Amino acid sequence: MPRARVTRAALSLDGPLSTAQRELLDVAFRAASALPVDPHLKTRSRLQEAVVAAALRLQQPVLARSYAQGIGNWRRGACAADLACYYATHDRPDDTLLHLEEAQRIADTTELEGDVQAWRRDRIRAKIAATHLLLGHDETARLMANGVGDSETGHVETVKARTMAEDRVGDYLVHLDQQFERGNLEQARAGLDACTHLFDRFYSNVERREQTEARVRSAYPKLPPQIRLELLQRLVVSALDHADHSKALALVSEAQELVDKSRWLLEDHVRWLAQLAALRDRAGAHAQAQHQIGVALAMFDRGRDQIMNIERADVLRAVAEATWSMRDPAAALAVYQRALEAGVENPNSRPRAEDLSATCLSLALNDVAANGALRARITDILNGLGHPW
Repeated sequence: MPRARVTRAALSLDGPLSTAQRELLDVAFRAASALPVDPHLKTRSRLQEAVVAAALRLQQPVLARSYAQGIGNWRRGACAADLACYYATHDRPDDTLLHLEEAQRIADTTELEGDVQAWRRDRIRAKIAATHLLLGHDETARLMANGVGDSETGHVETVKARTMAEDRVGDYLVHLDQQFERGNLEQARAGLDACTHLFDRFYSNVERREQTEARVRSAYPKLPPQIRLELLQRLVVSALDHADHSKALALVSEAQELVDKSRWLLEDHVRWLAQLAALRDRAGAHAQAQHQIGVALAMFDRGRDQIMNIERADVLRAVAEATWSMRDPAAALAVYQRALEAGVENPNSRPRAEDLSATCLSLALNDVAANGALRARITDILNGLGHPW
């Protein structure tokens, strides 16, 4: 790989960000970093990586890089590859090469603890390969992806779907059909994720849209309900993004039927009810959406004691996010407040740090205007992190 020429303009592409969002990202990273390296390096690094990903979603690559430099294991390489991908999509070749080099260096030096841990290196390599695809370096991408484990191929397949010419889609779908026939669940998942991207890219082409949707549906019998719902959710979002509300509502109804007839842990059931309510609202079914979010919250309240205390904040965040998206800020803030309190029910600071970081990221990503009481409570929880871990 050629050496990067770092110009004065490199690493200077952060977009606008509110002061509140920046503070929330910082608190999320501080909470993650409060976890002691020994014995919590894996959890600490995973939480830190989530902050990097959030910063990139908010168009803050410089800030994301500053966070990534504080990660103490292989996940720093995954973040470097994500940064390379980000810069490649923003036509920043110097920054792209700089981060590709860093990601490659970390991949090459990642210690493997037997084959079971090879996915760590493979994840970095798959993300590097995906970036080379974006750059048009097809052969380099192929070589980099060669030997990558099935669980990580989705990164490459997604970029293929995002970048391929329309006249190649037919052949690609035949290739995916062959993968579905002989592949395992991980291979199928990568291909199905690619199909959802093709569904979105070629939405206006009815034939292509129906072909890709048909691939997703043909794989249903082999998939657990959770994955089927995640795929349906992506199709709904695509329909909404293309202002096809009737199609979106039909897909939501299908997803709702699957939720209703499947057996779930209570926490998963509430999450799905909340997420589908938010999608209904986006599609224009406001009254139904409001009713369903109320059902979700009531279900949580009735069964609260059935949910482990380390799971409760996550469930409430899902309800809060849905409520915020439905333009009910007062109700959303009340649920976010409940999520903060649920996150400190466990006396151990490890789950407290995890929940605080996740709640701050949720607030930042959704640009929630937190009130003074909520901000003060966040500060209190952050300052209270400490032994026992």
